[in-house]
Amino acid sequence: MSALPSDQARARRLVSAALSTRGLAELDDAGTLIVSELVGNAVRHTPCRRIRVSVRRVTNELVRIGVTDTSHALPKMDLVDGGNETGRGLVLVDALSHRWGYDEMRWGKTVSPSALCA
Repeated sequence: MSALPSDQARARRLVSAALSTRGLAELDDAGTLIVSELVGNAVRHTPCRRIRVSVRRVTNELVRIGVTDTSHALPKMDLVDGGNETGRGLVLVDALSHRWGYDEMRWGKTVSPSALCA
């Protein structure tokens, strides 16, 4: 997937389809919002031209949504003041996920929040 602002909608559709196929439609709202925020961060904060979105069921109770890019810039959750309209993405991801983190690779990173299945 290319890293363009319009790709947030494409990523949401991919995650929604993956969750539905796996019988996890109850995670659709959280999953699509999470991937939208992570793709938006990759587009805004990295010079990457391509990103990869993945959805993986880790256990019966846990699904992991990953956004991979080639940037070495690590995600950082900042405290945001009330009047600022940006910088809330990772705060939202943190609130919607069971936990989140990232894996560094030689060529980039994957940010991968986990969501609990109902």
